[in-house]
Amino acid sequence: MPAADIPAQERPINQHWSWDKILRSCFLKQADVLQGLYFFDHLYNTETKKRNFDFYEPMTVHESSLSPCVHCVLAAELNYREKAMESTSAPHAWIWTT
Repeated sequence: MPAADIPAQERPINQHWSWDKILRSCFLKQADVLQGLYFFDHLYNTETKKRNFDFYEPMTVHESSLSPCVHCVLAAELNYREKAMESTSAPHAWIWTT
């Protein structure tokens, strides 16, 4: 189940779910793995970045101020233009645009 399928009334999950439920779920709060690919960009080829982005992005709930910027930069690098724009215009993105 992708994070997009979590009902709006259950978001943010850290305010509506127990930590036990969060830790047992497949969902990620932020872009930890993708941030590593971003910081160590020179160590990974485009295909590795793409595979990791495609795997982790759907499970990321983006409930961290760090998440949108990392996802936006990697999405743009991978030519996922719509996903890059989505990262800057989602409800949490006001942090970066105001």
